[in-house]
Amino acid sequence: MQYGALRYIDLGFSTNSFGVGVNLPVSFSFNNWEYPDISSSSITYRPYFFVGVGVGPLVSYSPVDNIVIDAFFNINPTFSVAGGYKGDVTLPLIGSMGEVDYYSQPAFGLGTNYGINVRYANLILGFDVMPLELTYNMVTEVDGDEIGSSPDEVDISTSRINISVGILF
Repeated sequence: MQYGALRYIDLGFSTNSFGVGVNLPVSFSFNNWEYPDISSSSITYRPYFFVGVGVGPLVSYSPVDNIVIDAFFNINPTFSVAGGYKGDVTLPLIGSMGEVDYYSQPAFGLGTNYGINVRYANLILGFDVMPLELTYNMVTEVDGDEIGSSPDEVDISTSRINISVGILF
């Protein structure tokens, strides 16, 4: 889900067809990541959670009445938790490990986000890209005890390509 604000700056040369402003998006996602190499009927997956707050320039052009094309670039500070799982785990080549609790500590990053919007009256169609890789400290506990190499630093791509349809208020 994404929420944002477009604020225009009056530079004295703005016309009805051209504008310059600031884009202020807030985005978040919440979903499960499943781990395909784990087999167990008693696994409980923890959700992946991501929040990003951006700020950056916005350039808008209106070729005809009621249609506006926006181009934007944002700097995006982010906060994320990678999720994980808990349950009796059997791994290939290792076998049964017992009760495993695998989870991430919070990760913080600084990414970018860029894209275009096409607006018609109060409707908006958008396309944006956010390339981002975060480093998570993943903790592994087996039967309540943290294993020796835990927490492990794991780089996970949290990049996204987003196509959105929305309403302007």
